[in-house]
Amino acid sequence: MITTCPTGSFVYGNYANGRFSNKYGALPVGRGTTGGPGVTSGYPQFGWRYKTSDGQAVLIKDTGRDMGGRSPAFNNRGSVPHWVFVRSACIRQNPPQFGPGLRILKASWHGTRVSLSGKVTNAAQHPLRVSFGCGGKRAVKRKRERKGRFATSIKRPAGCKGKSRGRLRVSYPGDPRYKPATATRTVHKK
Repeated sequence: MITTCPTGSFVYGNYANGRFSNKYGALPVGRGTTGGPGVTSGYPQFGWRYKTSDGQAVLIKDTGRDMGGRSPAFNNRGSVPHWVFVRSACIRQNPPQFGPGLRILKASWHGTRVSLSGKVTNAAQHPLRVSFGCGGKRAVKRKRERKGRFATSIKRPAGCKGKSRGRLRVSYPGDPRYKPATATRTVHKK
């Protein structure tokens, strides 16, 4: 959502090496929401693509047009492209809207290995963090999903030697669209 900023919420056609170029007009404060008091969710024609590595610019997509068929950033320099850069100080990212659907479907412990499988949204942007422990130090592993599913095995930590049950934890750190989530399960040694 576009917010107030001292430089004005101008949009730019290009950003490279810390410099903005191809300046267009400014977007109005609140652009990116459906409007109204207390509304913070966006509308389909507005999206946050990414923030640049130096953190100074955000690439946004704004295909929503006003009643005259023009972007609110139109300033007689020609039509404003759908993908434009805006200063990161002038935009606020709305909070994540959805849960990632993280679930542990199966888990078993045989010998020194703990195996598991589960599901998560197929649009996850970050790897899952898988950990297993029996009350002390935990064994940790990272795993990416494939088509909304994941399966892996993890070696039990030394602190689980001689124990018959442990706690398995799978967590997702969250991203702009999906909230952080954690799934846990107690696993008994067979």
